[in-house]
Amino acid sequence: MDKKPTYEDLEKRVRELEGLLFMQKQAKARPLNREMFLRTLIETIPDLVWLKNSDGVYLACNRKFERFFNTKEKDIVGKTDYDFMCKQEADFFRKHDKAAIASGKPVKNEEEVIYRNDGHKELLETIKTPMFDTQNQLIGVLGVARDITERKRIERELRMNEARLQLTLKVANIGIWDWDIANDIWYASPIYYTMLGYKPIFGRSDREIWIKRIHPEDREMVRNKINSILNFKTNEYSYEARMKHADGSFRWHYVTGYVLERDKDDKPVHLIGLRIDITERKKAEAEKEKLQAQLIQAQKMEAVGRLAGGVAHDFNNMLGVIMGQAELMLFQMDPALRYFSGLQEIRKAAESSANLTRQLLAFARKQTISPKVLNLNTVVESMIKMLQRIIGEDIHLVWSPGKKPWNVMMDAGQIDQILINLCVNARDSISGVGKIIIETKNCILDADYCIDHTGFIPGDYTMLMVSDSGCGMGPDILNNIFEPFFTTKEKGTGLGLAMIYGIVKQNRGFINVYSEPGHGSTFKIYLPRHQTQTGTKPQTDRPEPIETGSETILVVEDNTDILEISRTMLEQQGYIVLTAASPVEALEVVKTYDGSIDLLITDVIMPVMNGRELAKQLKSSRPDLKQLYMSGYTADIIAHHGVLEDGIHFIQKPFSIRELASKVRQVIEGR
Repeated sequence: MDKKPTYEDLEKRVRELEGLLFMQKQAKARPLNREMFLRTLIETIPDLVWLKNSDGVYLACNRKFERFFNTKEKDIVGKTDYDFMCKQEADFFRKHDKAAIASGKPVKNEEEVIYRNDGHKELLETIKTPMFDTQNQLIGVLGVARDITERKRIERELRMNEARLQLTLKVANIGIWDWDIANDIWYASPIYYTMLGYKPIFGRSDREIWIKRIHPEDREMVRNKINSILNFKTNEYSYEARMKHADGSFRWHYVTGYVLERDKDDKPVHLIGLRIDITERKKAEAEKEKLQAQLIQAQKMEAVGRLAGGVAHDFNNMLGVIMGQAELMLFQMDPALRYFSGLQEIRKAAESSANLTRQLLAFARKQTISPKVLNLNTVVESMIKMLQRIIGEDIHLVWSPGKKPWNVMMDAGQIDQILINLCVNARDSISGVGKIIIETKNCILDADYCIDHTGFIPGDYTMLMVSDSGCGMGPDILNNIFEPFFTTKEKGTGLGLAMIYGIVKQNRGFINVYSEPGHGSTFKIYLPRHQTQTGTKPQTDRPEPIETGSETILVVEDNTDILEISRTMLEQQGYIVLTAASPVEALEVVKTYDGSIDLLITDVIMPVMNGRELAKQLKSSRPDLKQLYMSGYTADIIAHHGVLEDGIHFIQKPFSIRELASKVRQVIEGR
């Protein structure tokens, strides 16, 4: 017999039954709560949600869609798009409904719509999906539309920024690179390729190919720069290196890179950077260095020129006295006397000193010259015999005249100086038997040639070339050969090539030197073409015996020593000589002298009045008076006083008796 339940047992059973009853109630209520949940979910979604049947009739929509039509769901359900909008818009929506039904899968499209509640516009991304029941029967089309107006605006801005960036990179010729170190994926932008003449590759690239395109001399430096980041030594790097162009040439590039991302161990896993072609900048820097060197060289020349010009006048006056007195004494002395040879040495030393001064002035481009239209072949031809005697019999001198060389405007004596100095240098560079070649040639220097040869100017030139089979020169010597006082000879003055440089520049020409140790040297001198076709043959014969005369000559010189030596020289040649130590004194002499005066020899630079002004005043009373100017100053100072003009006679101090006598006859006789 079962035990009778107690009150506690009954109470416990009641509670169990109540629990079961509650669970049953909950189970019956659950479908309603799920429907409410789904409805709430759809209403909460910020996108437009709607459902149409296969005929386009609305079955349901959410609150966001109500705002689109500006009416409640109950007024939308049962109607179509044609009830709310124009036929064109309704056809558009209906077309996409049918496309979704036909495809049997979601269809996406973009739609720009106007909200009826406030008139604002939105660009919608709409997804229309066919909806089927449990028996796979079509219920209709479910539509979900999301506002993508802001997203599209951002996308447009990104595209524009990307376009601006690409345009900037293209105009600036900047290449971008990206290296995913973790996966060893390397990317380079199209410009990265095209700036070096290669065809662009879109997508992944081979980093090692670019490493191999680096100039061998720069490759190790570049690898060290990259490793500095990979080995945690730095967060960025930059370098300048030469890169191989598709045409085989090398161009200078500036490359920079920095770490974009690191892993948890701070190891770099992503690098980005850029590349810029700096070849033109490098060329400009090199050109600037050349110009700077030329400026320094010009300043050196100017300094030496000022020094030479400053001492030339007084030095030449003193040399004039020494040479003049020595010559006068030699003319009067028996050669058998023991002092005769000593006086000859004094005269030679004075002449050598005068030549040294002329070299300094030639280097400084202040040498007094008398340029004439010359044919280089004629000038060189007249020098060949003398040059052969200078260089000796062991050296073969080859003269190769060019065919019809263009005329040049130049002082023939300067060409002699160039040839003598170059041939002597060539002789000294040859050990034993050798060869020296002198050649002339017409040359046209174009713009491309002048770009590669700094200081050259395009045009027509006559080239004078002197080459030898001597020992040649290395870069350390070549870089200094035109420096004043630079020499490799034990007893050289270091002014020979400096003088040649000065002469060439004074005549608006250019000079190139090619030389290698053990392979001889070649000097090419380019002289501007003179357009006239008449060339003057230089007078190279030995001067005739000293010319004499009996005319009356007025000598004006503020240096009394020069005045006295000039008077003695002229009187010895038979002339009647009047002297004046100043222009004022000269005016007085002419005023009081009753006889005729045939020639005025006057210093150019004097106190109170210069020689040109003096001559002008004297010619007012003696119109037939001829003039000969003399000076120890440099050419630029003399030119300032108008003496170096065409048709004016000039003699440079110091001068010998023979030079003075010859010049006097030339002026008096009008030769």
